[in-house]
Amino acid sequence: MKAAFILFGFFCLGLALVPGSALGAAEGMEAGVTAFRIALGVFGAYLLALPRFVATGNPDDAEYHDTAPAGAFAALIVILALAAGLRFYALGRGIWYDEMLMHVSHMHLSPLQILTTFKDANNHILYTFLARLSIDALGDTVAAIRVPAAVFGIASVAAIYGFARRVTAWPEALAAALLLALSYHHLWFSQNARGYTALLLFSLLSSSFLIDAMRSGSTKHWVAYAIAGALGAFTHLTIAFLFVGHFLFFLYRAVVNRNDGTFPFWSGIFQGFGILTLLTLVLHAVVLPDMLGGALLGSGLQGDSEWTNPLWAISELLGSLKLGFSGAGVLAAGGLVVIVGLARFARTEGAPVAFFVIPVGLAVLLMTSIGYTLFPRFFFFAMGFAIVIVIHGATAFGALAARLLLLEGPLQGWTTIAPALVLIAASAFSLPRAYYPKQSFAESIDYVEAHRGETDVVAVIGISDLPYNRYHQKSWARIDTVAELDALLAGGDRVWVLYTLPVQARTAHPELLDRLERDFTRAETFWGTLGGGEIVVSVSGAG
Repeated sequence: MKAAFILFGFFCLGLALVPGSALGAAEGMEAGVTAFRIALGVFGAYLLALPRFVATGNPDDAEYHDTAPAGAFAALIVILALAAGLRFYALGRGIWYDEMLMHVSHMHLSPLQILTTFKDANNHILYTFLARLSIDALGDTVAAIRVPAAVFGIASVAAIYGFARRVTAWPEALAAALLLALSYHHLWFSQNARGYTALLLFSLLSSSFLIDAMRSGSTKHWVAYAIAGALGAFTHLTIAFLFVGHFLFFLYRAVVNRNDGTFPFWSGIFQGFGILTLLTLVLHAVVLPDMLGGALLGSGLQGDSEWTNPLWAISELLGSLKLGFSGAGVLAAGGLVVIVGLARFARTEGAPVAFFVIPVGLAVLLMTSIGYTLFPRFFFFAMGFAIVIVIHGATAFGALAARLLLLEGPLQGWTTIAPALVLIAASAFSLPRAYYPKQSFAESIDYVEAHRGETDVVAVIGISDLPYNRYHQKSWARIDTVAELDALLAGGDRVWVLYTLPVQARTAHPELLDRLERDFTRAETFWGTLGGGEIVVSVSGAG
């Protein structure tokens, strides 16, 4: 490993010395290429100095919580096959706004341009790059741009098993993998051309490698942690909240183990968190000037909006959880289970608690303080830890029942895991809903085309221009003001007006929506599985 650090360090230093023109710096990219060369130089120098801090560690330390029977691996393979079938079925159904925005903004770019372009936070860089490769290989279809999400989703089912094996018993690890495989929300995001399933995967992998590294002190585990974390950051920077949780848990463990002399503190600082920080900087260096110039917050709705209200975020989260677990009763029981699971882990293996509570709490505090959009999907990276906590809490009730019933042997084991299986079954019942369209743009187009007259005018409000005109190529009029609507009405023809995301539309065009509600007839509302993503069709006159 020391030789690898030295070789890669010299490679980075050599690449840093290559002129920007030789690196293919296009016009306007000069600052980014300069930042990239500086970051490479710093990283190379760091790697050359790192061998003095490399420790051999104790590779004999057990990675897993217990020894699983051979049948557990076979069961995991079955779960992965089930997850794959569910995620590739109907993969191209019902594209929604953010996917269209990614397609329109980035799929015409080359893979290299995608890696060096960051105009707003809608670009989940690693995912966008892979979606472009998928289109090149499979054709320009909705299913093609979602293939990476499906693959990352399947991989994250395996990853949650690996993480759970490090903190709890193997039956709970299998139950966690099965719950994730049969989760409405995970299936939804696995069929969503965004980077959230990749973020979940790298969150679980980096957390597993961190646990291994703290137990063994092995350089390979620290490097694996840094690479997995950097890839997660290259997908979406919200994973930084998890890194804070990682670091605070690392410091906590260092304090707890300060007297035994075996905790790999300096190895963790230099090999783990040091490499993670610099590698993340290198990956983002080219686009760093754009990010610091305001693009990083460019896609969030800030200001006076329902979307920036924490109560709205909680309401949306509870609503989606209720949908995912097929009812309020199961959701309420799940809340109690979460509390028990957190308490159990807090007494034994604190990693799941730290990796869930700290990042989510920090994310809420920061986004609330700057008035940034509080979409529940921003917390998807923590879903794996939440599921492990839920399963751990559920088995506590099962274990209590087994003790009260004086059960022993296999019957005791099945009774212990039974409450978790009930939650899994409740989640599975909601799966068919995940295949509904996320937003019904195609259906709304068909409706308007079927009901409009030959001389009728069709218009879209504000950001709805993107899905209808830029993605579906409809060439309908875009209106942003009441005056523009009046100009269309002055022609004497009937006017159809469509808009989506009512919260955004109400915030950006309040007078226009007031006019529609007062003088137009709502002809139809098209619903999808995206919360708050309904499409409203209004028509002047009698509709």
